[in-house]
Formats: sequence, C-alpha cells, structure tokens
Amino acid sequence: MLVRSKVFRDVGLLDEKYFMYHEDLEFSQRVLKSFEMAYIPDAVAYHKSGGGKGWRNYTELYLYYHTRNRFWVFENSSWMYKLYVAMFTTINSLAKSILIVQNIGDPARKARKQLKALWAGWWDGLCVFLHWNNGSQRS
Repeated sequence: MLVRSKVFRDVGLLDEKYFMYHEDLEFSQRVLKSFEMAYIPDAVAYHKSGGGKGWRNYTELYLYYHTRNRFWVFENSSWMYKLYVAMFTTINSLAKSILIVQNIGDPARKARKQLKALWAGWWDGLCVFLHWNNGSQRS
C-alpha cells in the first residue's frame, strides 16, 4: 500500500487496537470518506514470511486476531451486512475448527490451544460487534 503523508495527517494512522489483521481494511474505510483510492491489479508484492503451508502452521495469534478483527472492522455496518459478517465468520470458524481437529498428526494440546484462540477471538469479536460489554481486550 502506498499512501501520501497528507492522508495520514488528515485521517490518522492505522488503528493500533487491531494489532494485526484487518487494520488496513479499517484504515481504507476511513480514507475512502475523504480521498480516492486506486487498485493496481498488475502490481506485484513479495512477502518474505507469513501464513505457513497449512493449518498446522497457523498460530494462536493468527486465529484469535484474524477472527476477532473481522467482526470489529464491520461493527458499524448496516444490519444486513453485519448479519452476513456474523454468519460468514461463524461458518468460517466452524470450518477451521474441523480442519484443526482433523490434524491428527498434531499433538492434541496444540489443537486445543488453537481452538481456544479461535473461539476466544470469535467471542470477543462478537461481543463488540453486538455492543455487549464482556470485558474483552478492546480499548
């Protein structure tokens, strides 16, 4: 993403409460209120490290923040879109849970930690999404 310094001065920086995942989407939503954005489909970017090669490589941090932040970034959307996001995130979390459990080669302890992180992210995200006060990590 290439951004002019004026955009940061006018709109602000990436929101730290997201920590990781979807912070760029939330930033883009704020930018679009005052500026135009362009997508260059022929652009190429190289990512030195990241996601891994399969479900066994997904960390608890990824599972938690990616799930939670999907809810957070759409918390102020229309009720129809919120319904879509809630359904998609729930189905996605169920599918990830099945894949995690199916990784029989992994130690059961690792799978339990992954599932705990995934569903903690789902719960914390849903509570903010629905404006429930659950004492989640949101500041």
